[in-house]
Amino acid sequence: MAARTSIDELLPALVRRVAWSREGRRGTVRLELGAGALARAELLVESEEGRVRVHLRAPAGVDLEAWRRRIARRLAARGLQVDEVQAE
Repeated sequence: MAARTSIDELLPALVRRVAWSREGRRGTVRLELGAGALARAELLVESEEGRVRVHLRAPAGVDLEAWRRRIARRLAARGLQVDEVQAE
C-alpha cells in the first residue's frame, strides 16, 4: 500500500521559497526549488487573461531544452494557453 503524504508535508521539502502576487486578472508566482533534478532552480510563472509565460533559471548541468519542452507540454495538456517557456 502506498503511503499518502499531504502537500503540506511535501512543499517544504520541494520548495525553498515561494512568492506570489495578483492584480486583477494578472498573477505571478516565483519558486525556488529545493529538491530533485532542479534543486536551486528558480521558476517564474506569469499569467494574464488566461495566457501563461514561464521562465526557468536552472543550475549548470541541467538539460534546459528538455525541461522547457516538458513544462510547455504539461501546461498545454492541462488546457492552458502557453505563450512562452524560456530556460537559461
